[in-house]
Amino acid sequence: MLKDLIRLKIQLTCIALALLVFSIYRVIFLIHFYPSFKNINTLQIFSAFMNGFRFDLNAIFLTLGVSVLMMGLPFSNKIWIKFWLSFYIIILFLLSLILHSDFVFFKFTDRHLGNEIFYLFSELGPVINLIVSQYGYHLLGLTVLLLCIFKGSLFLFKKIQIHDTRRSLPINIFSQILVLIFAIFSIRGGISFHGKPINIEDAYVFSNRSYASLVLNGVFTSIHISRSEKLIHSNFYEETEALEVAKQMCFVESDLSLNDRYPFFRHSKIKKNMNKKNIVILLMESWDPRWVNPYSEKSHITPNFEKLSTQGLLFDNFYANSDNSISAIFTLLTGVPSVIGMPHIGKGTSVTNFNSLPKELSHVGYDSVFIQTSNRRSFRMDKVASAVTFNEYYGKEDIPLLKNYLETSSAGYDYDGLMFLKSKLDEIKNPFLALFFSGTTHGGPYPVLDKKFEIFPRKQELDGYLNSLFYSDFSIGEFFKKAQDSEWYKDTIFIVTSDHVSRVINSKEPREMFHVPFLIYSPTLFEHKTIHTLGSHADLIPTIYDLLEINAEHHSFGKSLFDDHGKRAVTLRKGDLMGLCTHHGFVFHNLKEVVELKKLNTGFDEKQMTKTLLSIYQTIMTFFRQNKFSPT
Repeated sequence: MLKDLIRLKIQLTCIALALLVFSIYRVIFLIHFYPSFKNINTLQIFSAFMNGFRFDLNAIFLTLGVSVLMMGLPFSNKIWIKFWLSFYIIILFLLSLILHSDFVFFKFTDRHLGNEIFYLFSELGPVINLIVSQYGYHLLGLTVLLLCIFKGSLFLFKKIQIHDTRRSLPINIFSQILVLIFAIFSIRGGISFHGKPINIEDAYVFSNRSYASLVLNGVFTSIHISRSEKLIHSNFYEETEALEVAKQMCFVESDLSLNDRYPFFRHSKIKKNMNKKNIVILLMESWDPRWVNPYSEKSHITPNFEKLSTQGLLFDNFYANSDNSISAIFTLLTGVPSVIGMPHIGKGTSVTNFNSLPKELSHVGYDSVFIQTSNRRSFRMDKVASAVTFNEYYGKEDIPLLKNYLETSSAGYDYDGLMFLKSKLDEIKNPFLALFFSGTTHGGPYPVLDKKFEIFPRKQELDGYLNSLFYSDFSIGEFFKKAQDSEWYKDTIFIVTSDHVSRVINSKEPREMFHVPFLIYSPTLFEHKTIHTLGSHADLIPTIYDLLEINAEHHSFGKSLFDDHGKRAVTLRKGDLMGLCTHHGFVFHNLKEVVELKKLNTGFDEKQMTKTLLSIYQTIMTFFRQNKFSPT
C-alpha cells in the first residue's frame, strides 16, 4: 500500500520541508526581535505560530504548488518527478532568500516586505554585497539552511522508486484529489468557501500589530501586496525637498513634530482642557451633492439632512480623496489619502504602522464601535476594524431586520443599521467613537424597499438611486428622532459625509467627480453656518482633535477644517490618475505628465501645483516603503 503512494509521500515531504523552512524563520524572527513582542503573552505567541501555518501554506502553494501537484500525477514516471522536484528545490531556495531578505528588511523598516521584492531582484548585486559586508552571520545562517535544504533534497531524489501495481491508479487518483483539495483550501486560507480568501489583514486577530508581524511572513506579504498594487516610480525630487513641499500643505503653525524619523507624526499644541464629547461618524454610501439638498437647489429628496444642516456646520467645498469606499474609510481613520502604488486597506496596507483615530482616542478613555450594513467580510472590514483597533465591529449578519422589505438589499438596510447603532451606543458607558457605514444606496441594482419610498417611477437607473437616497435620508431622520431620547445624545458631535459620489451618472467635471456632503452637527455646540473652507477626508482626524481640544498624535496629510490660514490642498485619486485640488483649480497627473487641468482663477500655477501633487505623492510612498508614518 505504501509503495503505491510514493508520489503522495514525496509531495507531503516537500510540503513539510517548506513548512519547516518557514517555521525556522519564524522562530529566528521571534528570538531576534523578541523585545518587539513583549506586549503579547505566551499563549498569543503560541497562537501566532499556529495561525502562521495558514499564511505559510498559502505562500507555499502559491509558489510551490504547481511543482508539488505535478509530482503527483498518477501517470508520472521517475524522470518526470525528478524534473519537478528540481524545479521545487530552485523555488524553495529563492523563497529562503526572500525570507532572509525580509528578516533584514524588517530590521530597517519594522515591517515585512511588499512590492520591494521587485527591487530586491532588480538590484540583486548590491543586496548581496550589503549582506556579505554587514550581515556576515546572516549569510552564514542562510548558507547553513540552504545546505540543509540541498541535503534533504538529495535524500528525496534517492528515495524516488516507482512501484506501480494494478491497484495504484485508483489509489493515486484519490490521493491527488485530496492533495488538490488541500491546496485549494490552503490558498483560500481555511476550510470555508464563503467570504474572501485570506489576506494580510486576517493576521490581526487581537488588534495587535506585534502579533500580526509574527503571524505573517515576507513571502506572503510580497505576493499579496505586489498582486494588489504594481511597482511604480515615485521619486521625482530630493526626499527632503518633497517633504518640505508636502509639509507646507499639511501642517499648521501649532503642529509639533514628535520624532525625527517620522516627519509627519505630530500633534497640535492646544492650550485648552479636553472636552470628552462623543463622536459619531455617519459615512453614507454614494451620497452625491447633485441630488442632496441643500447642496442641490432642484432636489428635495433629503429633507432630514437639510433640516440638520440648518442647525449645524455645513461645508460646501469638501471632497472625497478617491472614488471608492475602501479608500475613503482608510483615509477617514488614518488621515492618509490612497495613492497609486500603495495597496488598499484590506489588501496589504497593514504591514506599515499607521496611527488610527480609534487607537489614539482609546488612549484618552474612548470606546469605539464600527457598524456597516453590508456583510462582515465585505472589503475584509472585519479584520480592518481589528487592525485599526476598534473595540467592537458588526456587519449585516449581526443586524436584526426591523421592517418587511419588498426586495433584498445585498448591501443591507440603512434604517435597521442605524437603529442597531443606537442600541449599541446606549450600552456604552465611556465616551465613544462610532463609525457607521451605510449601504442601501450602493445599488447593483437598487432594491424596491417599500412603496412609500418609490417616489420616482423606475424608468432608468437614476430613479432607483433617488428612491434609495430618499429611504436613506428617512433612516437618518428616524435615527436622530430616537437618539434624542438617549442620555449620550446631548454630549455627541455628529459628522455626516459620503464615501464618494454616485456613479449613476458619471461626470467629467473635476468638482462633480469628488465633491461630497460634509456636515458637523451637535445639539448643544453649534449654530448654523455654511463654511467654504477647502477640505477632504484627510482633514477629519485633525478636525476631530480640534473639536475635542485634544493634543492627540496623528500623521494626517491634512489639517483642521477650522484652520483656514495658509495653504490648503486636497489630494485626489481616480484609477491610475493622481490629482490635486486647490482654491485655484484642479490638475491630474499620470505620474509621467499632466493629463488634465482646470483653472478656477488667475492664481492657478500649473508648474507649482504639479510639484505640490508629486511631492505629496512621493512623501506618502516614501513613508509607506520605509515605514515612516508612525512609530507604533
